[in-house]
Amino acid sequence: MTIAAISSPFRATAGRSSLTDFSKARPRTAQRPAKLQLTRKGRLVFIGIPSMTLAAALLALVGLFTSPVLAGSTAPSSVDAVQVTVLQGDSLWSIAEAVAPGQDPRETIEQIQELNVIDGKTLRVGQEIFVPVHP
Repeated sequence: MTIAAISSPFRATAGRSSLTDFSKARPRTAQRPAKLQLTRKGRLVFIGIPSMTLAAALLALVGLFTSPVLAGSTAPSSVDAVQVTVLQGDSLWSIAEAVAPGQDPRETIEQIQELNVIDGKTLRVGQEIFVPVHP
């Protein structure tokens, strides 16, 4: 009959227990945690990307408060105008023909309506309106 060898994590020694003898063990010294060393990519991730994000946010905020506010895309055009008093029998058409005889009266009527904020086509006698001057 043969006896098979059994492997054990404990080493049997004569006269000693199989556990480690702690009386002869060296006392542990307090170990400092290892110093963290970042690689180049690590520095980019932890420092570079947040810095760039903060800079972009600051630039957007500055741009928001310093940009000019525009009501329209074009500047208002200046029109030379004179003030005219409406007489008996005057209409927008007759005034437009008198002011700009060589032009289409409808365009001149539109300019008169815009200058005076007139919705309709009726005028009152004695009303003073601004009429564009055409060279």
